[in-house]
Amino acid sequence: MIDDELLVTADGKEIFRKNIKLKPTEFVTETLEVGSAENIEVKIGNDFSFNSKEIEERKLSKPGLINKDYDWESVDGILTDGTELEKQRLYSEAREKYEQVLQKDVFNTEALTRMAGLCYRSMDYKMANEFALKALANDTYHPEANYIFGLVSKKLNKKFDALDAFSMAARSVAYKSVAYAQIAAIYFTDGEMQKCLKYANQSLDYNRYNINALKLKALVFEKNGQLKDRESVLNEILNADPLNSFARFEKNDDFAKVLNYEMPDQICLELAIWYFNLGLNEKAVKVLKSTNPTPLINYWLAYILKDTQILEKATSASVAFNFPFRDETVNVLEWAQTQNKNWKNSYYLGLIYWSKGQVETTEKYFKSCEMQPEFYAFYLTRFELLNRKSGYNGETDLLKAWQLAPNEWRTVLALSTFYEDNQQYDKALEWAQKGYAQFPENYILAYQLAKNLLISGEYKEALNMLTKTNILPNEGASYGRTTYRQACILDAVNNLQNKKIKRHFHL
Repeated sequence: MIDDELLVTADGKEIFRKNIKLKPTEFVTETLEVGSAENIEVKIGNDFSFNSKEIEERKLSKPGLINKDYDWESVDGILTDGTELEKQRLYSEAREKYEQVLQKDVFNTEALTRMAGLCYRSMDYKMANEFALKALANDTYHPEANYIFGLVSKKLNKKFDALDAFSMAARSVAYKSVAYAQIAAIYFTDGEMQKCLKYANQSLDYNRYNINALKLKALVFEKNGQLKDRESVLNEILNADPLNSFARFEKNDDFAKVLNYEMPDQICLELAIWYFNLGLNEKAVKVLKSTNPTPLINYWLAYILKDTQILEKATSASVAFNFPFRDETVNVLEWAQTQNKNWKNSYYLGLIYWSKGQVETTEKYFKSCEMQPEFYAFYLTRFELLNRKSGYNGETDLLKAWQLAPNEWRTVLALSTFYEDNQQYDKALEWAQKGYAQFPENYILAYQLAKNLLISGEYKEALNMLTKTNILPNEGASYGRTTYRQACILDAVNNLQNKKIKRHFHL
């Protein structure tokens, strides 16, 4: 929102002044005579200024092109490539690059550190520990390697390794604030409130907006009965983040406003798990009870309270639109399986491990479900995971999905695509026709039918189908246009061969 004065000067002389009020995406256009002025300056209050004389000066010297002779196959090049892939969240591709680096240089500290980070993310804490230790054997002061080793040590319940690693990481300005906050959290769980407060304050010395450090301070003040200090910290959090769930919950101040969001259960889960990790189970339970009892909410409530009746509610609820991804939920689901063996526990565990890149573990969990699930999307999901794996019969899962949900267009599309990929074109066309007849307004099924008509040599029918189909545009998608062009060419060739000259020229 802009509500300020627009001022334009030419060679230091004012030529235009106007108050403007603009909302986001709004703009203002003014046409002015500047004559032969050499320097035009535009100002909007104290927030924006433009000076035409600075145009050349503002051109940066930093190169915009990669060095022409840079060797992307060198250790540095491969490492750079891997780092960029990791930033794009292409973790498996990044891992391949780091492994290539280690094949060339087995003791490369940066690659070892990056591998430790990827293994930590994928919940392979044993391997993460090994990679981090190898990196630290090269450079015991390496900030990132120490920080990752600290995180891994916390997961492995090695408190003193974690404290030492975070202390080393705190030597770096980049990690100082977060490392001190981690140390403060460890001391809080141990009940050492003064040490917790000391390190929380040190964390805030280097980042006054470290919300986790502020949250720990508020909890310490609550434990110590310093209620005015607690209130002051909570207000400080809200000044920085007015919708902070922790502060609103602690103040009992309009917590419902925080939950006015499309996924209030996820807000409550995040906060509850944070409390649980600090040993504040009562607070965690209260937060979880503040939202709708989704399956994951009930799983966590059952786990914390060790209540099998609540667990029964979790396992009896539909799995639709429930996508667990937090690593902390693994322990919850493993406990649930010991109390109530159910395919849903395995399905949820599989989803978490899949999100972390542990495909083999996901396969194990999905296969253990056998044909028990009565949920069509499970079979579509398992097909996506296991398709083209040796010994896997994808047709069985897809037919099961269709039997469970014959009125769901995705099941028909999956079958048609499966038969097409396996060169069973008659069956692919048959299922595409079935799907389009059932869902004539669905452009995805219309395209699938047109494509299979084209494959089957029915060029005119394919072209007619595409001509009357509106395919919604999406980034990078050109399949509709490509198939339409192919249909035009093939139909034209077919008309020429059959001496249908008029139709050929019409196309």
